[in-house]
Amino acid sequence: MISESIISFELRKCMNECKELAQREGLGIVSSAIQGVLDNLDSPMQLAIIGKISSSKSTLVNAILGSDDVVEMGQMETTYNVSWLKYGSSKADVKVVFKDGRSELVPRNQWKQWSGQTENKLKDSVKYLEVTYNHEILRNINIIDTPGLDSSMGTDSKNTIDFLNDVRPDAVIMVFTKGLAQSTMEVIEKFQGTQSNKMLLSPLNALGVLSKIDLLWSLEKHGTPYDIAQHDVIESNIYHLFPEVRDTLYGIIPVCTMLGLASQVMTQNDIDLLEALSRTPQDDLEEMFHSVNDFTDDYFKTEISVEDREYLLKKLGFYGVYELLSFMKKEECDLQSVQAHLREISGFDRFTRCLYSHFGQRSYLIKTQSVQHRITQACDQQRKKIKTDIEKETVDKIEEKILASLMSIFEYKQLDYLSKLYEGTMNITDKSVVDEYKRVCGEYGNSVVSRMNMSKEDTIASMCEEARKRAKSANRKATMNQMRAPQDAELYKMLSLSYSNLASRIEDMRKERERAETIINITNDFFYGD
Repeated sequence: MISESIISFELRKCMNECKELAQREGLGIVSSAIQGVLDNLDSPMQLAIIGKISSSKSTLVNAILGSDDVVEMGQMETTYNVSWLKYGSSKADVKVVFKDGRSELVPRNQWKQWSGQTENKLKDSVKYLEVTYNHEILRNINIIDTPGLDSSMGTDSKNTIDFLNDVRPDAVIMVFTKGLAQSTMEVIEKFQGTQSNKMLLSPLNALGVLSKIDLLWSLEKHGTPYDIAQHDVIESNIYHLFPEVRDTLYGIIPVCTMLGLASQVMTQNDIDLLEALSRTPQDDLEEMFHSVNDFTDDYFKTEISVEDREYLLKKLGFYGVYELLSFMKKEECDLQSVQAHLREISGFDRFTRCLYSHFGQRSYLIKTQSVQHRITQACDQQRKKIKTDIEKETVDKIEEKILASLMSIFEYKQLDYLSKLYEGTMNITDKSVVDEYKRVCGEYGNSVVSRMNMSKEDTIASMCEEARKRAKSANRKATMNQMRAPQDAELYKMLSLSYSNLASRIEDMRKERERAETIINITNDFFYGD
């Protein structure tokens, strides 16, 4: 992929030239919009966590940041104001930003109090709370924690929708539980629409998380919560009842957010409690796991207290305790191995891999998509106020120049076509080319093996040869479809360019690998000799 610094330099140069042109002609709306883009061009990717009340949004945020004390968690509604988490000191004051543009700093220890405030003064006047936290992920991805979209405080739900449409985060994670109810679909529809200022969710910027999957588990059911959630809820329920979700979310990942968080904050004391509990007679343990009430019944005598059992339930849940006890009986366990096991069974490992591969690796390109939207919107608004033909020509020139600058970046152009496919604005008759194009763009995995649907046994040379072969084939199909299906031909042309670009990248990475191997051999000779 082209260097972000090169994209930033070229785009920034173009934007500055257009801003100077807009200022000379007194085009204030366009000039202001360009300055806003320039101010945010190199900022971290903005990721919003949205969903209904008690869908584990805050637990997911804490799991991502590796702490159970970043944002307030609870079974009931606890968050009423948007919290915008950015990189910085974990002890710094919280910045309260009001809707009228004012802001004030409040002591850190009042953050949760402010985020949970329901007084009319706050819910009507606060836009968001800006909070800094010392975690590396926040250097590249800012996280926006939002109130429940079905909040009992109707204003708070509206505030969240308005905030997201105004700020337009680069990516969204929608969190829900058990199934995708009609009410959740209505929430999604609030983000869609035809107005130019609406935020459009698509598989490029939206990912689903089915949380609390541990609640699907029982001793009587076969399979892990992850497998049950994938088959019984996602495939058989959500995708069956709401097929349009496939065009809205990149995917839906089953995650037990409680265990995902536990994998980050597990302690040796927790291990010791579980080991002591595992020494309970097997017959008693089996009876204890008939229900949560049985598990905490003081009728059963164990080496740990009822209070300790309640503590483990609160931290790990019913399924988590059962699974770790089973794991510890099979394996010699230390803290590291238990944490790794929790990340795996919770689905949190899969979630973080998807988060980084789908959003992280293309975050800059996703961010640049909003440039076109904001400039186009500003130019449309400016045209309503212009008084001379020269002003109109200047607005048209600025819009065309910025769009041309974006389209000169191949990866951006590639992503633009992908957006059109997801939005259904291209009338493609050959559906097979759509799937192939999505694959080569990395929608089914970022590795070359995934992009080309090849085997891990294939050599680098065969990958490069196959990419060039497919580029030629797609180019021939583009020519064949030029007259009878022009939009198919257009997509085949992009497919051909994508394969050619991939072949060049494969060759570049092959050379990098050879250079790296040479350096390793030199250093080995230095340390160990012949």
